[in-house]
Amino acid sequence: MAKAKVPLDDSRMADDDRYMQLKEAHLVDASIEGINHALMVQPQLIGNIGVGCALAYEERDMAKHKLDLVEAALDRDLREQLTADNEKFTEKRLDSLIKLEPEYEKAYRRYSDAKYRADCWDALKESYKTRGYSLRDMIQLKSYDYMDEQIGYAAAARSRERRVRLR
Repeated sequence: MAKAKVPLDDSRMADDDRYMQLKEAHLVDASIEGINHALMVQPQLIGNIGVGCALAYEERDMAKHKLDLVEAALDRDLREQLTADNEKFTEKRLDSLIKLEPEYEKAYRRYSDAKYRADCWDALKESYKTRGYSLRDMIQLKSYDYMDEQIGYAAAARSRERRVRLR
């Protein structure tokens, strides 16, 4: 059984204007004009999301690199300090001491925030892919409504039935 997905809490993204604008633009007006407009702007919006994702990935990767640098420097400094004090230590204890350092905690929080932002951009990108499929389905449903209005429901149903048999 597939695990149900929990909606992403993107409330911490409220300070990112690009993200919030693209999230708001995600909504589609179900009228013919609204669908037409959505179809026209979909490629541009996906391109904008791609740029937002790239920037978020870059920020996340840089924060991870900074975290690694901080960890390496603290490892070196603590190792030298413990050795100079003639203290015996294990790698596990050294790892624990590194994680307790305020500099490490700050770098980790920065990385965690950047990762969260990249994950939110990823979720938005996926929702826009789904939006494209939804637009296609809305067009198909609207075309059935149009056909029903033009030639009558019974004739439209026979026409759809013929098309299905021909496939």
